[in-house]
Amino acid sequence: YEEGLAFVAGRIAKTGYLAGDRFSIADLTAASALATAVDVTGSPMARPQPMPAPLRAFLARFAGHAGAQWVRSIYAMHRGATDDFEGPSR
Repeated sequence: YEEGLAFVAGRIAKTGYLAGDRFSIADLTAASALATAVDVTGSPMARPQPMPAPLRAFLARFAGHAGAQWVRSIYAMHRGATDDFEGPSR
């Protein structure tokens, strides 16, 4: 995960996106793959509650990473539905 987060952090500086200046399949693919290592607010990916200590530690390891912030921002900007039953994303 660290390598993937570092990769996106290094690629998004100019436009905020991985390929070009708008959201693309590259962003969708990277954000969805890396979201498993990021605690994304409003994500339909349910985490077990209460969250086990090893999972909390794993998520905390990447919480402040610039790549993790990018994942959170991609979800916030481009994921319309926050629950699987709200219907399709925008």
